[in-house]
Amino acid sequence: MLVTSGGLEEVQEGRQLETECRILNVVKMIIEEVYRFDDSDYDENGFHKKTGELLIEIIKEWETDFHSKNSPCFTNYLFTNRMFMILLANCHELEEEEDFGVELINGEINMEESYKFYHNSKYLTVYAIGSCVAENKEEPIGLIIDEEMTDGVAILKYIPDDKGDDVPVQPNLCKVHNPGKF
Repeated sequence: MLVTSGGLEEVQEGRQLETECRILNVVKMIIEEVYRFDDSDYDENGFHKKTGELLIEIIKEWETDFHSKNSPCFTNYLFTNRMFMILLANCHELEEEEDFGVELINGEINMEESYKFYHNSKYLTVYAIGSCVAENKEEPIGLIIDEEMTDGVAILKYIPDDKGDDVPVQPNLCKVHNPGKF
């Protein structure tokens, strides 16, 4: 099975397979999982009101779940709204001038423009946190703020970089979709 711009299709051996493989080099495989939680269960410092667990611990659970469903991929981006990012920032010992997350620019991740924008800010921006999954320890997870997302929703994504770090396509990885805004 191959993922192409037209979706899943089986190809035969030979020339057709070579053509389809070239198409795969152009298509980025993005994998995402949506996670929901009740943000009112957490206090202003990111602690769960009943269990005392920090919000970062639930992110670790989500990371583990993401990898178990999408192995060999690990999440490399966390998309949430500003309120979630503030709560996540409060879980960490930050200086007053530090801020968590980068906002989408015209609906897209644009790190170059973000660096330019935040470079002139009075705040130091935390762009990523380290992964909590043992096999992926300390690989960065980009923190992306999407103001169109509602409270209580986080989306973990695997987005290949422009260097071509696509993983081999396997049938269980064919979860390429864009369910729209939440």
